[in-house]
Amino acid sequence: MNAATEFFNRICPHQSLKKAEHIIPMDLLRRLEKEHFPVVLRDVQDIRNATVLVASGLIEAILPHESEAHDFPGVLLRITSSGRAELERIRQTWLSC
Repeated sequence: MNAATEFFNRICPHQSLKKAEHIIPMDLLRRLEKEHFPVVLRDVQDIRNATVLVASGLIEAILPHESEAHDFPGVLLRITSSGRAELERIRQTWLSC
């Protein structure tokens, strides 16, 4: 178990996370909530996290292939209705801790 998972389990003991990977893409989603779209991503890790969010149907984006992420930016177009619902679910989870 890594530090992020341990932290979450400590502050929210009745909720369980098996892996911190569940947290990392969601951090990007929470950051995006405050942005005006389109948003350009140049950080390779942010592009990887955006790929997970696109695959989950939480955002729409134009992303480079992973092998091109160092050379080309990703462009995030919007948070989907599913993404907004997930953000609300996260807020409710944190409030119930």
